[in-house]
Amino acid sequence: MTPLIRLITFTLVLLLALLVAAAGSRWYVGAKARADSVNSTIPSDSLAAHALLDRGTLALSGSALIVVVLLIFSLGLRSQAKEGTRAPFSSRERERRSFSLLASTSAKAQKDLDHERDEREKAQADAKARLELLNQVLEEKIRLGRDLHDGVIQSLYAAGLTLESARRLEKSHPEKADDYFDKTLGLINRGITDVRSYIEGLSPRSVRRDSLASGLAEAIEQLRAGRPLDVDWKIDDATVAELSDQQISETLQITREAASNALRHGGANRLTISLNHGPQGAEFIFRDDGTGFDPTVNSPSGQGLKNMAARAESAMGTFELSSTLGAGTCL
Repeated sequence: MTPLIRLITFTLVLLLALLVAAAGSRWYVGAKARADSVNSTIPSDSLAAHALLDRGTLALSGSALIVVVLLIFSLGLRSQAKEGTRAPFSSRERERRSFSLLASTSAKAQKDLDHERDEREKAQADAKARLELLNQVLEEKIRLGRDLHDGVIQSLYAAGLTLESARRLEKSHPEKADDYFDKTLGLINRGITDVRSYIEGLSPRSVRRDSLASGLAEAIEQLRAGRPLDVDWKIDDATVAELSDQQISETLQITREAASNALRHGGANRLTISLNHGPQGAEFIFRDDGTGFDPTVNSPSGQGLKNMAARAESAMGTFELSSTLGAGTCL
């Protein structure tokens, strides 16, 4: 209760008390006047007091009415003030709760987004790892097929050619034929060793321990299979020393494939093999005097030329080939 309302209430109580007192006095004066009227004598002072009490009662009644109106008005203002004060707090509470709910919803949504992003990144990483593994398997498959074609298969070709030479000499020169049979067994055993290396995931025999020239000479000797063949060697040891193990290995495999094609398909009698410094670095040249062929109509199913080009690229080099019918081949 505010001080103003207390004051109005106190005033109203005081006025009511005075009104009650005035009513009592008026009753007393009226009773006395009635008693005097019985004796037919009403003093003038009694009449004046009675009139004064009437006017006082009326004044007190009006004042009380005014105070009651003021009290009702004050109570109404206080009620409105309370409602006006409570409403902003209720609005602020609702806003606070709305912001709190929005914050919690946003935090949950952000957490879900972070989880989804992490799952997506994990899925992308797994897919990338699987793709890399698949590419590695594919590259290993291609490399293995290339090595088998240029290594083991060429050794088998050389063994077959040596057996043919042994068959031709079996009756006329049996001792020399036996020597070819022994060479054939050596070629077969060597091919078995290479196959085991591929199965075990090992690299083919390294040629770094010997010179590249001796490795090339050994490969040519295997493929020659006893037939007459003139080979012109021009190998620069300083150039060989600058090559990596991979480049030496690829050069040897390219030579094996080129020599096999020249002897089996071209019927070559002379080979020229050189490795020297060229305008753009090490330059390897293989030339034969065989029948040659037309590269534009080469069988698309053959793997030899494709393998040689791929090996040159793997050795950080380029591959060029020229051949003319009746004039041999150069790469």
